[in-house]
Amino acid sequence: MLGIDFLIRLAAVAEEFDHHPDIDIRYKQVRVALTTHTAGGITELDFRVAFEVNRLVDATLGTES
Repeated sequence: MLGIDFLIRLAAVAEEFDHHPDIDIRYKQVRVALTTHTAGGITELDFRVAFEVNRLVDATLGTES
């Protein structure tokens, strides 16, 4: 259920930032890809959301410091 918990939290972050990543779900793996399609690449917003995604991973796995 860790993947599902992570995705629920990720959805909340995506809505908060109004920036929605591409998500690929495999059996025990979730891949999150961030890009700003309208800008044709990565922007500051992608980095901000990536930071939050990393925090979510840590919180979901219980590895936050």
